[in-house]
Amino acid sequence: MSTKHETMSGIVASLMLLVCCSTSMRAQYLFDTTPELNRYLWYHQIVNTFDSAVVTYEVGEFTLHRSNGHERIFNRISRSDFASGSEGKARAGSSGRGTDPVLSALAQTRPFLLPLQPSSMSFARVLQASTCDDVASQPTGGNGSDGRFTPRDQQYLAGRGRILDTSEFVLEVVDASTGEVYGTIDSVGLIPNTIADVVQRYGTEPDASTRALVAVPTRAAGKTVFIRVSVRRWGPSPHGMALRRVHHGISLSAQHAYMPNDASRDLPSWCDPAHGERLDSLYHEAVVGSIAAHRDSTGCLLVLPHGANTRDARQEVLVSVINSIRQSAAQLPNCTDASRVAWNWYLSTLDEEQASMTKPRLDAAYRTTSPLSMLVTRARGDGATQCVVESSTAAPATYELWSLAGHRVCAGTLQLSEGRATYTLDTPALASGAYLAILRRDDNIAVQQGFVIHQ
Repeated sequence: MSTKHETMSGIVASLMLLVCCSTSMRAQYLFDTTPELNRYLWYHQIVNTFDSAVVTYEVGEFTLHRSNGHERIFNRISRSDFASGSEGKARAGSSGRGTDPVLSALAQTRPFLLPLQPSSMSFARVLQASTCDDVASQPTGGNGSDGRFTPRDQQYLAGRGRILDTSEFVLEVVDASTGEVYGTIDSVGLIPNTIADVVQRYGTEPDASTRALVAVPTRAAGKTVFIRVSVRRWGPSPHGMALRRVHHGISLSAQHAYMPNDASRDLPSWCDPAHGERLDSLYHEAVVGSIAAHRDSTGCLLVLPHGANTRDARQEVLVSVINSIRQSAAQLPNCTDASRVAWNWYLSTLDEEQASMTKPRLDAAYRTTSPLSMLVTRARGDGATQCVVESSTAAPATYELWSLAGHRVCAGTLQLSEGRATYTLDTPALASGAYLAILRRDDNIAVQQGFVIHQ
């Protein structure tokens, strides 16, 4: 008679086989199956709402591509956004026309260092207009030949006369210290649809859900920068736009993949139930595979900040796998360290709750009231980890580097100067993955910062 452990091993093995078989299908898909990917799949969602229609712009999945590798760039979110689970609170923008300084100050990435060599960015970006009301069975204003309605027009079908404003969204590369704008890497918008059911769009490939290898302005090379959405609006609506930070278990680029170029299908992939079911199935396989792989390598249960959200019979299998690992993990003391480090890593990438920023600054950690702050600006596998530290006083300090498996990788000492300065931590060669750096002054004031190594 097979034991419960053998039965669960068989289930996991079968699911792992499914994961391997479907790897080629989902190579371009991302799932929140690790703390790093969970953090990466937070997006800025900006909406312009009218009486019976809404314009939505969502952006995230920023990746910096350089000659020796790539780096995932996180969107800024606050601890209250994270605590919400998957959708942060709505923040109202300015009611004025033109650039919205409130939302533009919130819709930003975390700062990152650009290499001296030419580099490029990729990201996911979805622009839509929709309505809750009925639209004519033969919509007007399509972008096909002779004004035909095409599948791509589906995401801009709002009904005649329901979009009153011009809404524009421009991605800017901004110096994190001075606020200087080095240039733009994307710009899209929608105009009022006074005479047609389909809202007309403009800009750099507005129908594309992903943009790859967009060149970064060369004069920003070697600078610490962030990407900002410059939110702009012109028109008669009185209330302005609003912003939420939202989290997806499945990457936005996957949900909007394979948009067709012609009218050969009735529905685009993003609203095709079969596409959604396929993504759900792949997501479940990825979650179970990641949990099993983490169990095999560490003996511990993988920390997923918001848990896994699978449905129907899949949830039963997932719960069984998690429970079997949880029982064995209780015997391992290093599992506590792994859980603590993973949570602290995640929290260190979040902003404290704050009013919207009107002035640029290097990072939310840099506040005049903070006696100690740190930002890791360069982390590579060659053992050179660089950080910018701001200290309210000159003092000796110690640092530790932890992996998310709960292992202390290294420790060392620094002599901090008063004010802001750049330091290089003496770290060993690091494998790809997420790490937590902890810096502690001799007066016991400490700060921690999560970062990721990409080979």
